[in-house]
Amino acid sequence: MTAIEAASPSSLSTRRLIDADQVAAKLGMSKRQVFRAADAGTIPTGVKLGRLRRWDEVDLDRFILDGCRPAGRRRYG
Repeated sequence: MTAIEAASPSSLSTRRLIDADQVAAKLGMSKRQVFRAADAGTIPTGVKLGRLRRWDEVDLDRFILDGCRPAGRRRYG
């Protein structure tokens, strides 16, 4: 199943939240770089669950398929 197929409305109940270690493995960066990139808005920011931050695996796969374009705000200057 591709990430696009996984993002269909019929599969919303099967979405999975992953932690920073798993995001780091998918993106080829360290766990610390994941948090820095999310704070800078260059990757999806994920969701906060108390003190934890988790990323929707489908959203992350879509981000990768889109060519890893910055997801949110950008820093200028």
